[in-house]
Amino acid sequence: MAIQTDSEILAADVKEIAAKTVTIFMNGADSLTTADVGYDWIPETCNGWVLTSAVGLCSDGSSSGNVTILVKKNGTSLLSTNITIEASETSSRDATTQPVIDTAQDDVATGDEIEVSNSGSGTGVLNCGAQLTFTKP
Repeated sequence: MAIQTDSEILAADVKEIAAKTVTIFMNGADSLTTADVGYDWIPETCNGWVLTSAVGLCSDGSSSGNVTILVKKNGTSLLSTNITIEASETSSRDATTQPVIDTAQDDVATGDEIEVSNSGSGTGVLNCGAQLTFTKP
């Protein structure tokens, strides 16, 4: 059994707090519509961080049609390719087309408004949102 030194433990602790994941939901127990939107704001502790991961999630997948999720910062898209949750799936992790983060827009600052919306709501989708990870550069 290896024993970690103080510097190894400290390095691991620092790495863990250098990322923050938030889930922003658009709807709950009512079926998702294109009118559903969720919001969050960037806290001071994440000032200057960057979006490094975007995943779509829902508790009940669409029985017909894909869900397309948009993520915006202060009205500007953070993604050059939006998140897709394919019909009958509950996550975008295995989607044929994966989201692409726009590296020209991925920086965030204190107070930035993050909006999660959808341009395709599928059928019967419940508890749908985006799980976003911001990382300290």
